[in-house]
Amino acid sequence: MVKERVRVGWHWVTVRRHGKLKRVKRGGRIEIVKVVKYKERCSRERVKVARHRWREESVCHKPRLVLKSRERVGFGKAVIVHGLLITTQGVPIPNPPVSILTAPNNGLMQYAQAPAVTTGSHGSWVVRFRPVRGGLSPLRTTARRRSSHRPARRA
Repeated sequence: MVKERVRVGWHWVTVRRHGKLKRVKRGGRIEIVKVVKYKERCSRERVKVARHRWREESVCHKPRLVLKSRERVGFGKAVIVHGLLITTQGVPIPNPPVSILTAPNNGLMQYAQAPAVTTGSHGSWVVRFRPVRGGLSPLRTTARRRSSHRPARRA
């Protein structure tokens, strides 16, 4: 996430510069917006076009989502945990409470309640908190089930 300065509300105007007409941006204001920047992974590959004939083409791959199962957090530092609550058919479940349980990294699995959140209208949730009692290795998230949402069954 990067902050960028952008000009908003401008319009094109034709002005005379050095005896020639030139279009320039005029007016507007500067706003600071947050932009997600990424760079596509591009490479050049040899593609066979005909017999004994090859051509190099540029092939770009979109960035993929990397899910981390664990994260190292410094002592006293905050951690951001996020998730998506959906049904087995992929439909987001809006507004149920999600509770997060954390345990110290000592192997005893002594879970303690971390801050609870509710999902948004699209089923996504984000919480930022400081882990208590040592590291944050084991982490569990649970959501309360409504009577209308049943667990998935195999047929």
